[in-house]
Amino acid sequence: MKKIIILLALCFPLAMLGQKQIQHGKASFYADKFEGRTTASGEKYWHSKLTAAHKNLPFGTEVRVTNLENNETVIVRINDRGPFVQDRIIDLSKSAAKKLDFIKRGVCNVKVEVVSEGTVQEKNTEPIVKEAGSGVISNAKGDPVSMKPQFYSLTVSNSRPLGYGLQLASYKEMINLLERVKGIQETLREEITIQVSSVNGEKVYRIIAGQFDSRSKAERYKEKIRDSFPGCFIFKY
Repeated sequence: MKKIIILLALCFPLAMLGQKQIQHGKASFYADKFEGRTTASGEKYWHSKLTAAHKNLPFGTEVRVTNLENNETVIVRINDRGPFVQDRIIDLSKSAAKKLDFIKRGVCNVKVEVVSEGTVQEKNTEPIVKEAGSGVISNAKGDPVSMKPQFYSLTVSNSRPLGYGLQLASYKEMINLLERVKGIQETLREEITIQVSSVNGEKVYRIIAGQFDSRSKAERYKEKIRDSFPGCFIFKY
């Protein structure tokens, strides 16, 4: 197998979202089975928290969601990716959906407005933002700052796996994928496969652990790791 070493300098500054980014579309909310599962940001999902999933807004971004059918509003923080369903633009926590009063309907028409942009922050540093229209990374005061590059060593090959595996997570952004894979490899000793697919024309990277020749073996492995990965599920290659 050919070894490919990829060095990635992770200097991905956040793009400014504009003075007031507004979207219109449909909102849904998390099913009960997701309580306590790990989100794409690494946080746990809890029904009681005012959080949401969005396809591309930076984690930490706060948005005001308005139910266009009753004018109820709620402010939520983005900490997950999704929803990957056509016409839906945001997936709300159950408590947020209750505030918008659409639990019984399941889906409603909403307006989503950015009220506070997410930031990238390192320990003992100020929030880092990117100045619009420039390649300069600066802190909240406008002073230029530097980011320490991170390097990942990868062994990459094409694969045609058979049987079953355990899907542990899915991401749309390479930085989230790399960080998550690194953490998984430190926890598990199973082979990790990355499936690259397209959902509504956008790339999605799925992290799958193990290759088992029967579903029963995959089920046994699921029981073994589900305390560490409560959101995992059987994936048929």
